[in-house]
Order: sequence, then structure tokens, then C-alpha cells
Amino acid sequence: MLASVSFNCGNYLLMVLSKLIFGLGFEPMNMAKNIILAGWFFGGELSFANNISLALSRWVSFINGVVTPRITTEFGITEAFIFGSFLCLISAFSS
Repeated sequence: MLASVSFNCGNYLLMVLSKLIFGLGFEPMNMAKNIILAGWFFGGELSFANNISLALSRWVSFINGVVTPRITTEFGITEAFIFGSFLCLISAFSS
């Protein structure tokens, strides 16, 4: 069962630390993705694959920025947290 997300000192510190850990892991994950793409594609295909990968990641970030505030106002912050976690899982598996 997921714990309720609220704005108190304990959960806020956990959220900041989670963001820090996610930020530290983003660049190595991005570099690994680019290395895998470079091994699979060559020439113009590599450029196209990199652009598709970048476009999808930007599209998911945009969707998250639009949908998450609406989920928060309609259902609550816990459901928005679950939705954000789901998007992170989708992003990790698609990479």
C-alpha cells in the first residue's frame, strides 16, 4: 500500500532526496540509451532514432505537466503521485 503524500517535513525531505537521486541517475541512463541507439542504428537512421527518442521524452514531459495538475485537483495528490510514478515506469521501460 502506498503512503499518503502530504506537505510535511518528513515527506518533503523524502521528495527532495528522491528528486536528487532521480537527477543523478538521469544522465547515465540517457548516455546508456544513446550508446544502445548508436549500436543499433547507423548514419541517417541514427539521427532519426535519436530525434524520435528525444521527441517522445519531451512529449511525455509535456503530458505530465498538463495532466498531473488536473489529476491533483480532481482526485488528490496521492493519485497524482501514482500517475507520475506510472509515467516514470513507462519512460524507463521504453528507454
